[in-house]
Amino acid sequence: MDIAKVNSSVALGRGKLKIKYLMPGELDALTKAFQDWFDASRDAGKQRSIRGRYWLEYLVLRFTGARLGELVRLDDAKD
Repeated sequence: MDIAKVNSSVALGRGKLKIKYLMPGELDALTKAFQDWFDASRDAGKQRSIRGRYWLEYLVLRFTGARLGELVRLDDAKD
Protein backbone atom coordinates (compact mmCIF):
# COMPACT_ATOMS: atom_id res chain seq x y z
CA MET A 1 0.00 0.00 0.00
CA ASP A 2 1.37 3.38 -0.93
CA ILE A 3 1.41 5.47 2.25
CA ALA A 4 1.05 8.69 0.27
CA LYS A 5 -2.39 7.59 -0.91
CA VAL A 6 -3.75 6.67 2.53
CA ASN A 7 -6.46 9.07 3.67
CA SER A 8 -5.97 10.09 7.29
CA SER A 9 -9.59 10.81 8.06
CA VAL A 10 -12.72 8.79 8.68
CA ALA A 11 -16.14 9.87 7.44
CA LEU A 12 -19.02 9.51 9.88
CA GLY A 13 -22.70 9.51 9.17
CA ARG A 14 -23.54 10.77 5.72
CA GLY A 15 -20.08 12.17 5.07
CA LYS A 16 -20.76 15.44 6.88
CA LEU A 17 -18.32 14.88 9.74
CA LYS A 18 -14.76 13.74 9.24
CA ILE A 19 -12.48 12.79 12.10
CA LYS A 20 -8.82 13.35 11.27
CA TYR A 21 -6.15 11.26 12.86
CA LEU A 22 -2.38 11.08 12.72
CA MET A 23 -0.53 8.54 10.63
CA PRO A 24 2.09 6.43 12.50
CA GLY A 25 5.00 8.56 11.27
CA GLU A 26 3.23 11.75 12.31
CA LEU A 27 2.50 10.30 15.74
CA ASP A 28 6.15 9.31 16.16
CA ALA A 29 7.23 12.83 15.17
CA LEU A 30 4.83 14.34 17.71
CA THR A 31 6.15 12.04 20.44
CA LYS A 32 9.74 12.98 19.59
CA ALA A 33 8.88 16.68 19.65
CA PHE A 34 7.29 16.31 23.10
CA GLN A 35 10.30 14.38 24.38
CA ASP A 36 12.76 16.93 22.97
CA TRP A 37 10.75 19.74 24.56
CA PHE A 38 10.86 17.98 27.93
CA ASP A 39 14.56 17.12 27.62
CA ALA A 40 15.36 20.77 26.84
CA SER A 41 14.50 21.64 30.46
CA ARG A 42 17.54 20.06 32.10
CA ASP A 43 17.41 22.28 35.20
CA ALA A 44 15.78 20.66 38.18
CA GLY A 45 13.06 23.02 39.22
CA LYS A 46 9.59 24.25 38.54
CA GLN A 47 9.90 24.35 34.73
CA ARG A 48 11.09 20.73 34.54
CA SER A 49 8.37 19.63 36.92
CA ILE A 50 5.65 21.30 34.83
CA ARG A 51 7.06 19.95 31.57
CA GLY A 52 7.37 16.51 33.14
CA ARG A 53 3.69 16.53 33.99
CA TYR A 54 2.73 17.47 30.43
CA TRP A 55 5.07 14.78 29.07
CA LEU A 56 3.47 12.12 31.30
CA GLU A 57 -0.03 13.28 30.36
CA TYR A 58 0.83 12.99 26.69
CA LEU A 59 2.20 9.47 27.20
CA VAL A 60 -0.93 8.41 29.08
CA LEU A 61 -3.14 9.75 26.28
CA ARG A 62 -1.07 8.10 23.58
CA PHE A 63 -0.66 4.66 25.08
CA THR A 64 -3.84 4.08 27.09
CA GLY A 65 -6.59 5.44 24.88
CA ALA A 66 -7.86 7.58 27.76
CA ARG A 67 -9.89 10.63 26.88
CA LEU A 68 -8.58 14.09 27.63
CA GLY A 69 -11.45 14.75 30.05
CA GLU A 70 -10.60 11.59 31.98
CA LEU A 71 -6.99 12.64 32.26
CA VAL A 72 -7.83 16.15 33.41
CA ARG A 73 -10.04 14.77 36.19
CA LEU A 74 -7.22 12.71 37.71
CA ASP A 75 -6.32 13.82 41.23
CA ASP A 76 -2.59 13.63 42.03
CA ALA A 77 -3.26 13.02 45.71
CA LYS A 78 -5.71 10.12 45.23
CA ASP A 79 -5.08 8.52 41.83
